[in-house]
Amino acid sequence: MNPFRLRRDLFVDPVDAHDEAEPTGQLLLRAKMRAPRVPARHVSRPRLVELLDSGRERSLTLVCAPPGYGKTALLAEWRAERQADRSFAWLSLDRDDSDPARLWSHLIWALGETSPELDGPLPMRVDFQRGNLIDGVLPLLLEALSNLPGERVIVLDDYQAVDSEACDASLAFFLEHLPSNVQLVIASRSTPNLPLGRLRGHGELLELGADELRLDEEEGARVAEAVLGAPLAKKDIAVLVERCEGWPAGVHLGSLRHPRMGSLAGDNRHVFDYLEHDLIAGLSEELRSFLRHTSILTRFSAPLCDAVTGTTRSRLLLEEAERQNLFLVPLDERREWFRYHHLFGDVLRRELEDSEPELVETLHARASRWFEEQGMLEEAVAHAIQARDVLRASDLITKHSRALIRSGRARLLEQWLEQLGWPEALEDPQLAVMRAFTLGVLNGSTEQIERNLAVAERGSHEGPLANSMPSLEFGVATIRAIFLLGDVARAAAAGRWAFERAAKGTEWRLEALLGHGQALYLSGQATAARAVFEQALMEARADAPQTTSNVLAYLALIELDHGQASSGEMLARSSLAILEERGLAEASAAGIGHLALGVALGAGGAFAEAEAELDRGARLREAKGPSVSHAHALVLLARARLARGDLDGARRTRGAARLEVESLQDVGIVASLLDDTERRLQSGVRRPATPGEQLSERERVILRLLAAGLTKPEIARELYIAYNTVKTHTRTIYRKLDASTREEALSRARELTLI
Repeated sequence: MNPFRLRRDLFVDPVDAHDEAEPTGQLLLRAKMRAPRVPARHVSRPRLVELLDSGRERSLTLVCAPPGYGKTALLAEWRAERQADRSFAWLSLDRDDSDPARLWSHLIWALGETSPELDGPLPMRVDFQRGNLIDGVLPLLLEALSNLPGERVIVLDDYQAVDSEACDASLAFFLEHLPSNVQLVIASRSTPNLPLGRLRGHGELLELGADELRLDEEEGARVAEAVLGAPLAKKDIAVLVERCEGWPAGVHLGSLRHPRMGSLAGDNRHVFDYLEHDLIAGLSEELRSFLRHTSILTRFSAPLCDAVTGTTRSRLLLEEAERQNLFLVPLDERREWFRYHHLFGDVLRRELEDSEPELVETLHARASRWFEEQGMLEEAVAHAIQARDVLRASDLITKHSRALIRSGRARLLEQWLEQLGWPEALEDPQLAVMRAFTLGVLNGSTEQIERNLAVAERGSHEGPLANSMPSLEFGVATIRAIFLLGDVARAAAAGRWAFERAAKGTEWRLEALLGHGQALYLSGQATAARAVFEQALMEARADAPQTTSNVLAYLALIELDHGQASSGEMLARSSLAILEERGLAEASAAGIGHLALGVALGAGGAFAEAEAELDRGARLREAKGPSVSHAHALVLLARARLARGDLDGARRTRGAARLEVESLQDVGIVASLLDDTERRLQSGVRRPATPGEQLSERERVILRLLAAGLTKPEIARELYIAYNTVKTHTRTIYRKLDASTREEALSRARELTLI
């Protein structure tokens, strides 16, 4: 005889035991035991159904994820597909099931609905006394289940509603002694207080969390088609699934918003209502307040949350939020850093702005201070901007501006400065200096730079700036010198004023020396410029690679102007090597180095290589408007194209240079260089040598070796001369033969019967 039998006439909810309306209570109970139908628009997920099947060999299958991940629908699909070969007992739980007697009486009834073998008399009101549950009822139930034929599944849905240590303890006992023919499945929004670690360690736990339940693009497409009744474009699906991070409810709601999916966020009424009513409203006020206040953070840890919220309980609250599956995404294996699911974070921020708008800037200010203390500059600046704290943002950006520029991150500075776009920030004189300097580095227009310098000039700032510039006036003068701003004479005077007021050995004095020397060179005072540049080299600093590189490039140009091709090329290559070593080869600061190298290569007869270098230099110095630097580059490029015989290209480049020169106030020697280039174009002058003439005996030997197919290193070894000597001879040969490549030189040499 079965020792465990049920009497359904005595099986009544303990709360309603003396209620005459027993049929109503039983009707409600049956609804709790009825597995839900698969939703009409549910999209099947065969990969997850197979994963659930794999739990047959384990004691517990835990499906744990926030609301909207389709936990119940998935289990309903699984039951519908597998109920032919196994028995499913289903129980949907609510808060009232936190009473162990009620929980187990309902579960036993659910089992009886699917397993008639359990039917029979049982003194429920006696055996379900709490003290007798583990010692009495559960052992009988476990024995009865072990004797039943076939496999069966027990599904406990919405277990997060159960809040009872006694229920957890009884279920843990049940799991520990579960027969092998029974698979227990728990669906919950939060992690149940069960011995999961032990089960996991013994291989008795199958877990399906948010990561497993997320929709991929293929599944997202099927969900959208089910909602809309028609396929959604692939690109729209990709955006939708990415924005929702695979959250099934979000994909469904986003499909309803089509074609306005771009509006899918926490301020979308459907998303807000779903999360607000189904998740946030049921939280404790302490946890809800914590979530609101930390929603301003894109990533967070317990210490950061303590600093922002002013509490010391952040670690406990984060653990609680994670246990309750509150859309918390861990960012590291140690689970110290987290972020919120994007849509959940949107909802929390909206709630914060609606309920405590005056607190938003304060929270950002606290976050900014914490990030600065940790040396995390980008986050510190971002939150200072969000706090609309102009003074703090100004000091942070100014203090670290040079380091960012040195590392090639001037674009980040530009982004921050663009975000500081409200009137108070636009009138901050220190920020104005930084805007002007950053615009100069990024080749901004002279008009934009001057507009910011005007703000700095009418402002006031006591003492040095946050980046150690001696004063606002010094900053303005240095910027005028370095970036020229269409007036070479004014730049020379500004550079002298600046370097005379900067302490020796400081980075800003080095900048002022560069600016002054550059302006002197472009104004035609090459000897004075050389002295300034040599002084700059004596004061060079390892932490100023762009400045040092530019000093070397201008010295290279001075050498080349005096006919010193070899030393000029060496200085130009050294200039570029400094930037290449720092990963700054594409920075605008490299432009002058490429110009110098191009002039040097042209002087050696390598006209094609020269044009390529000059073209690159011109592109790097191209600005959002006319500039002396770009006009200078265009003139040199036009001369290189003329030397190659590309008259049309030279004329086009000359014309572009002329347009810039005429729109600028004082371009120094660039004007005379341009005039000389135009005279050469008019006279058709290309290069001084006549092809085939003046080849020395050594050059003829090297020409024959080139024709034999030897490389330059092989020729050097063959003739016992230096490799650089071979290069120099080769360039001279190319120039004399009116060629820019080996093939052209050999072809021309054959025409002239030189080989």
